[in-house]
Amino acid sequence: AGILAEADDNTRSIVTLVNVEKGYSSKISDEMLVPEIPSDSEEISSQGSIDDPVALVLEDYIYSSVAEGGVSYFRFVVPYSMDLVVEMAEFTGLVDLVDYAEDESYQSWHTLSSGSEYLTLEYYDLAKDTVIHIAVEDIIDDYSSGENFVIGIRED
Repeated sequence: AGILAEADDNTRSIVTLVNVEKGYSSKISDEMLVPEIPSDSEEISSQGSIDDPVALVLEDYIYSSVAEGGVSYFRFVVPYSMDLVVEMAEFTGLVDLVDYAEDESYQSWHTLSSGSEYLTLEYYDLAKDTVIHIAVEDIIDDYSSGENFVIGIRED
């Protein structure tokens, strides 16, 4: 069961609301808990850099953003041999969720997930201490000037 939510621009999305621990507001997929959007989130800017990407933590979904036409950079160190899924949600425009695999220069991408509303990247048989590099690239469109979003990693 879900709640049908209508935005000002007449778009609709179904959000399954759940009673979860403090700091979380909804559940987008069977696994993804969405943090509450901070009240001071008016300015949209890109996060991290090639030299200093934002570190993601397993099962810890964070609220982030990317400036219009910009790129936000993330990395994740695999804590033990595993399969994992990177999930991204809660945005309205078009973005690319780009997998640069182990390329810390963010120059040679491996695969990408493109679109709006909910994106994933899946990884299989990752060895302990593998470092994966991910970027969120805003696609300039008529829907927004940059994007706020939620991103996180869970074990698959």
